[in-house]
Amino acid sequence: MNNNKTLKALFITAVLTVIVVLISSISAQPRTFADQSEQKIRSIIAEKGPSSIEGTMEGCYKQDHATARVCARGSGEGLLLWFGRENFATAAAACENEVARSARFPRFECIQGIFKEHTLSATRAPGTPQDTYYPCDVKGMPELWQRACYGQLPLAFYKNVRNDKTRGVALCAEAPSANQAACFDGLAKMLTPLMYGDFTEAKRSCTEIGAATNAAREEECLISMAVETYAQGDSDFSYRLCEAVGSVNGRVLCGTYIQRAMLSSF
Repeated sequence: MNNNKTLKALFITAVLTVIVVLISSISAQPRTFADQSEQKIRSIIAEKGPSSIEGTMEGCYKQDHATARVCARGSGEGLLLWFGRENFATAAAACENEVARSARFPRFECIQGIFKEHTLSATRAPGTPQDTYYPCDVKGMPELWQRACYGQLPLAFYKNVRNDKTRGVALCAEAPSANQAACFDGLAKMLTPLMYGDFTEAKRSCTEIGAATNAAREEECLISMAVETYAQGDSDFSYRLCEAVGSVNGRVLCGTYIQRAMLSSF
């Protein structure tokens, strides 16, 4: 029995060592190209429509998968502007159509972009539904679309109230149970740029979220921030966040998600 425990401990240690080496060996790539591409593609798709996605994505594919995801998010933003704010279902269907044409197109990020744009343009038009979770709770919305939508809802609180974590936590805690994880993931990612690379503040923010909900949410918050900081090009900070995750399984999961971000498009 003790031998089994020892072998298991050694295996976990080996896995963590491999993950650390992989993360720390990556030189952080500047995100300027990706950030500019998101805005550029958003503008092109908003002007020319879904038929222009394939051509505008080519430059992004030549960079890396993280850049392609950012560009696909810009595509989603542009699609909503093209079809109109309340035609989010038509815009999301266009993301699905693009996947059918090109399997490498990051569908989820495209749909995220649609709901990001929808949330950030939240000045309600006359007759528009007023409930907190609209449009994520529209009846019949596919599960993938719901997950993308709930992940963007916390943006509503950081557009004007940039450091009000309390409202963001309440929003996610009161969301339908099946979509709370997506909402908290979105909340952590919205908080990440506000940390300005301050590890102590990042850890404190996740601890506060855990204290207001449960301990598992603190780990999930750190993992979400780690993935987001890696996407922004800061692999050192990303590794520190993974290292701060309390459980061994959580640290392995954190490293695994970053490996996926390095090597493939989800």
